[in-house]
Amino acid sequence: MNWNAFRVCMVVLVLVICGLDSSFARGEPPATPVGEENREPRYFRWHLEERVPLTLDLTRIVLLREGDVPDHSPTREAIEAWARAKQVPWALDARHGMAPQSIQPHDEIRMWVADLSAKHLTAEGIEALVAELSKDPMIEFAGPVFSTDLGPSFLTRYIMLNSHEGILSTDVAELVKRLEVGEIVSQEYLGMPRHFRIRSYSKNGFEVLRAANSLHTQDIVRFAEPDWYVSGRTELIPNDPGFGLQWGLHNTGQSGGFTDVDIDAPEAWDVAVTGRSSTVLILDDGVQVNHPDLNYDTRFGKNFTSFPPDGDGSPVSPNDRHGTAVAGVVAARTNNALGVAGVGLGVFLVSAKIYNPNASGGFTPNVQSIAAGIMYSLDVGAQVTNSSFSLGQSSQTISFAYEDTWNAGVVHFAASGNGAAPFVSYPASLPWVAAVGAIDRTGLRADFSNTGFDLDFVGPGVDIYTTDRTGCAGYNCGSNPDYVISPDGSGTDGTSFASPYAAGVAALLLRRNPRLTPQQVISRMQQTCVDISPQVYGFGFDEFTGYGLISAAAALGGTAMPRTGDANGDNAANFADITAVLTNFGTTNLDGDADYNGTVVFADIT
Repeated sequence: MNWNAFRVCMVVLVLVICGLDSSFARGEPPATPVGEENREPRYFRWHLEERVPLTLDLTRIVLLREGDVPDHSPTREAIEAWARAKQVPWALDARHGMAPQSIQPHDEIRMWVADLSAKHLTAEGIEALVAELSKDPMIEFAGPVFSTDLGPSFLTRYIMLNSHEGILSTDVAELVKRLEVGEIVSQEYLGMPRHFRIRSYSKNGFEVLRAANSLHTQDIVRFAEPDWYVSGRTELIPNDPGFGLQWGLHNTGQSGGFTDVDIDAPEAWDVAVTGRSSTVLILDDGVQVNHPDLNYDTRFGKNFTSFPPDGDGSPVSPNDRHGTAVAGVVAARTNNALGVAGVGLGVFLVSAKIYNPNASGGFTPNVQSIAAGIMYSLDVGAQVTNSSFSLGQSSQTISFAYEDTWNAGVVHFAASGNGAAPFVSYPASLPWVAAVGAIDRTGLRADFSNTGFDLDFVGPGVDIYTTDRTGCAGYNCGSNPDYVISPDGSGTDGTSFASPYAAGVAALLLRRNPRLTPQQVISRMQQTCVDISPQVYGFGFDEFTGYGLISAAAALGGTAMPRTGDANGDNAANFADITAVLTNFGTTNLDGDADYNGTVVFADIT
């Protein structure tokens, strides 16, 4: 095949596609013909005797290359040339590389999901593109992607058919031959009686869908459908005994709350993440590093209230109780049949003890202690910090410590303050720190939570069940003393606990894509917030709830994972990535980690 000619054809095809609907290109919705609303949906599948509408994804298609075509074939080059001409990204989605029966296990990336990001493609355009690509001898199959509530779904070149009882296999074979839809490749498929697997003659997914729908309506057919890839989720409900009281993670209406006023943690835990972990630095009065229910990185931790800094960041006085409770919100060990669950599944904690509180929780720290604690984030490789405190006056030393670490790639979160003031407290008011206010289990702003236009978003901050110093060293000396919980089942309150909810979400987001910058993390969290209680606070951004309630599931689900093989972060996989691997070989550096599993080893070259 002449691949230069093919590239030209692809460019011409794109121009044709973009011009298929001029009203769409102008941003005008196409007119609906009279009676159109009564017609069957353009795309549908049968389930039992019901037509189920399918929603076409206008930004993606799926391709399967022929089995004997290597991954670096001219086919890929031609499609990438088309993508460059269109000025849209081309992505290989590795999640769909693991193959069922139709794809050989040793050949995991025969299937490509092309991210077109084409705002002006219409359904007609997608059909034309799929039809053109299906003619390519290097491509075994090209098909559409359909959207569902739980993610993408797409069909393959195969159709599954089940006949009614009493129907002979020869009758089915005659039907398939008469309709010219394909070749029967398996009978009694999957061990199911009268179940047939048919390989379509067509390499076009739209035609496979129509053929399956046509077969379904035949008298001798019990059902027929394409062999689908479907999205799903497990929605982990952890076995931590206190999880049912953690409405901020999963609100089922417990204790008078409103269902789903939460950060959607179980849904987020089901979203795929890279093998790299992330670390949150707790800037507070110390964290009990040996608490049995905290995911603490015992290699690190310091007490910055002494000069020079010493210790491991643990509490040193009876008043040091706050940090351990904050830490549990971020990263209590989840699904370990003990205590509570933390937001950040697989996230590690490090403590920077920066102040010594009095019995009422007040403190008078040295500015240097706080600034040194902030800068410590770079020493321990923390990607996130949490500051659940407010200061009575600002400090340039502290402010620039936040800015310098932000510029170095650390994202910061702080409590908006508990004074019911119409302004956000310092340091949450800084441009390099995300300010987090508090809501209760009904979605209303906590009456103590500070407000203002510096507020970024809100998180759960009332009746928060979390870790406590063990025994009688913490807040609770009654039953279950290792956790902050009262006899009536209520927990602790404060924007101090809303902020670590946000920090935990950010840490999860950085496990999903460790190449996100601090601004990208904050922007993604803002963009995916739930506009909480708009009937009370108005629609959109407001000074009471900021952009809304943080949503872990939406933030992760709307973020692409980094490209496997891209070891240097330039969104391409090429020879320069081998140099990055060799330069960082044997380290845990992000640069060089081509498979994003946390270490740079020989596998990153392959």
